[in-house]
Amino acid sequence: MRDKEFELVSTFLGETFKFHKNPKSKLLFELSNNNIIIGITTSISCIDCFLPDEEGIYHYAGDINFGLDDNENYINLHSRSISAISFNGEKISVPNHNDNLTNVKINLNVDKSVNWFEKLSKKF
Repeated sequence: MRDKEFELVSTFLGETFKFHKNPKSKLLFELSNNNIIIGITTSISCIDCFLPDEEGIYHYAGDINFGLDDNENYINLHSRSISAISFNGEKISVPNHNDNLTNVKINLNVDKSVNWFEKLSKKF
């Protein structure tokens, strides 16, 4: 059974939500569906994700970090809540008993994006 204690925390737009623990992020935004709240911490290039439980109390669910490693930009997703990953719409489930998948690192190459848009513009 979960601890029912919570703290009231306000988002950037002034909405108040119940949080299990006061988030480290001080800049909080509720997304339009009110099921996800994101917190931005610019000092460490991080976006935290908070999800509500069945009682409407928000809990930390993971974070996305941005960085540079070996002269290559990356996005790193960290979460103990990963239940599936999709590649181009193909869902790959993560077994419930497997807690080993907690980090997904995606290296970025801007040339791939530039080439994709160049090819797209040639079609018009």
